[in-house]
Amino acid sequence: MKKGVLTTFFVAAVPMIMGLSASLDDSTNSERLETPEKSIAKQTPFENKTDLEKKEKTISVATIAKELQASIAARKSLKASTPVPKPKPKPKVDKEALLAQKVVKVPGFNPKELYLINKAGKYVKHKDAFAYKVKEIADKLQIPPEWIMGIIDSESGFNPRVNNKKGSGARGLLQFMPLTCKEFGYKNVPNSPLEQLDFCYKYLKNRQKYFGAFKSFTDVKLSVLYPVAVGKSSSFVLYSSPSTAYYQNSGLDMNKDGAITVSDIERYMRKNYESLYNS
Repeated sequence: MKKGVLTTFFVAAVPMIMGLSASLDDSTNSERLETPEKSIAKQTPFENKTDLEKKEKTISVATIAKELQASIAARKSLKASTPVPKPKPKPKVDKEALLAQKVVKVPGFNPKELYLINKAGKYVKHKDAFAYKVKEIADKLQIPPEWIMGIIDSESGFNPRVNNKKGSGARGLLQFMPLTCKEFGYKNVPNSPLEQLDFCYKYLKNRQKYFGAFKSFTDVKLSVLYPVAVGKSSSFVLYSSPSTAYYQNSGLDMNKDGAITVSDIERYMRKNYESLYNS
């Protein structure tokens, strides 16, 4: 080939080669530029999905917490609105009735005919049991049951809870003093009439033992009021003025001479319980 032709071909080919090179460079640059965009495009959905999952998870926990709180609140509201049934109270034990059932009936004795039993009924719930127990005590002491009823009436009017009106501290059927309770092993005077009858028996039995048998209703009264006076002469002085004991028993001073003697007690008891001196 001639030199002029080669020169012409080369000159013409150079621009083509350069254009191709430029095209290749553009393609390479395009790929290089697109790569980050594709990477971002790929990462963005992944990152968004992770955030969405976190968001959904957060919402889910919050929702559960709210539902739990709502459930607790509803339960409390239901519990508050629903009346709680009160436990049934235990039935009270009628102690006096149980004691009455244990009292032994005395053959041939009519409890309804016992002296002053109707008066005793004002304070005694189980009158028949009370009467039978009085009879049992009287038989043990070998005295008429009427004497037991008379002495209780003179001391307390059958009220097992009555306190001495003049403040001596005495209480109950036979007006037991606090020291007397301790003497016989009682912390306090029992409220139960039947239990107090047991106390009465222990007391009277003890006084018989130390001061002699009761030969009259007056002796029974003296054993409660002033045991040392049992069996003493009519002039024996129990209390004299101006002592506290005289003041507390001044109603027994029948002749108002400032001294309470055995004779005064006799007169007082005969005045109020005459029938008991014929029994």
